[in-house]
Amino acid sequence: MKLRQEIIDRKNVYIIDDILTENEVNSFHKFASSLSYARTEKSIQVDQFPKYVVNFEPEKFENTTFLGKKSKELLEKFVEDSQDYKVFRAYINLSLYGDVEFPHRDCPDGRGDITILYYINEYWEKNYEGETIFYSEGDSKFCVLPKPGRFIVFNGDVEHKGGLPSRICKVPRYTLAIKYCYKNLEL
Repeated sequence: MKLRQEIIDRKNVYIIDDILTENEVNSFHKFASSLSYARTEKSIQVDQFPKYVVNFEPEKFENTTFLGKKSKELLEKFVEDSQDYKVFRAYINLSLYGDVEFPHRDCPDGRGDITILYYINEYWEKNYEGETIFYSEGDSKFCVLPKPGRFIVFNGDVEHKGGLPSRICKVPRYTLAIKYCYKNLEL
């Protein structure tokens, strides 16, 4: 396992590589590529350019898929009070060149949600772009390339934006998002 840690607004962002086998990366990419996507996912409320998405039943995904189980392991490893969390959403976003993304937060500031992203593509060149950009006080602070098999664990109230593939990228950018909130939170 390779681990990189960034800090933004006094919150940890963990970038984790090399915890899946090549076969696991390729297998989930093949699965994600076979799904039917609907253009319904919005970054922000007024987003007029929804992205393609496939939603899963969160608890079933967490308990029956190797990526759901791996995400739970990462939650337990990197989140101090992980036993107080429950999964409430699991989905894949599909982005293409020409799509629109907006900086956003996955939860209200201070609520404490955790987001785990997993980059699904089995191959990705840096010239394809598509980096996830993290912001502080309205300014970009750092970005993370969607390297195949890479996970990111971060607080859901950290502002971020999924980057879009460049013109030379002829494949969709697939990202799995698994979101956790406190068990006692009513959604």
